Amino acid sequence: MQKISLMKRAMTFIMAFAILMVFNGTTALASSVSSVPENESAETEFGASITYNAQTGEVIYGMDQENGTMEVGNVINLEQNENSGISTQGIIGTDDRTLVSNPTGDPYRNICYVKTTWKDGTVTYGSGTLVYFNVMLTAGHLVYSHEHGGWANSMEIIPAKNGGSRPFGTAYATYMTSNVSFVNDAAAYADWGIVDLSRSFQTWQHYGYYDYPSYLIGRTVTTIGYPTDHINYMYTDTKPVMDAGENYIRLANDTYPGDSGGAVIDVEKGWLTGIITRQHQDENGNFTYNEAVRINQDLFSRIQAHTAS
Repeated sequence: MQKISLMKRAMTFIMAFAILMVFNGTTALASSVSSVPENESAETEFGASITYNAQTGEVIYGMDQENGTMEVGNVINLEQNENSGISTQGIIGTDDRTLVSNPTGDPYRNICYVKTTWKDGTVTYGSGTLVYFNVMLTAGHLVYSHEHGGWANSMEIIPAKNGGSRPFGTAYATYMTSNVSFVNDAAAYADWGIVDLSRSFQTWQHYGYYDYPSYLIGRTVTTIGYPTDHINYMYTDTKPVMDAGENYIRLANDTYPGDSGGAVIDVEKGWLTGIITRQHQDENGNFTYNEAVRINQDLFSRIQAHTAS
């Protein structure tokens, strides 16, 4: 009986030790997923962020990644159940774009007309979206140009511009952020820019992401921007999403040069889900789809770091 009792005690100790090891292993695994090993870089999928101070010319690496997990109210991960080189934008078949007659309404008041002056003296025009009172999300090629000498010399930002009207006034870029993948290699998937502004506006566009990019396929989205063939005026088009991946959204929406940096908004949810960036042509020169950089968890966190500062 004593031997049996000792065996029972031994078995109990072994089982307890095994359970402890399982729980410890689970904890360690969770920890390794949420942190970066000491011998690895803190870069995420887009690579390190690069921020340019428009006043001093100073360049800072990784500034918006240290606080990238900070939470900001009214900015959420969209809920859903799901199992699953720079070029201009183009008109796909018939031009279905429509004029926004009242840009001060929602969500149009959050869309910005962007005038960029480059170091070589070139002036280009694009679009952006206010993602906080003093922060704009746009295309990377509006803040950094390999063709025109690097970082923008200056950026003028006008929300809801309508012809000569500037209903909310004007702001200028103070800091411009992109990432090493775009600045070094002009990577299409990383063509995004976050711009800190010289002043605040009393409006901004809610934004979010889907854990599964395939959930976007077939959903109706509206593209909004300032095309250069209708300079100073905002235009929009609404169609279902053709395809989506981790870093991109493929669109049937008609866009045009100047729409770069403009908004892709999920109609049902009312959230900004992407940034208009480029187009695709077939071998005959016909436009087959336009493309946007998708807001995923990584880009979402980088935006939050700017809005929390």
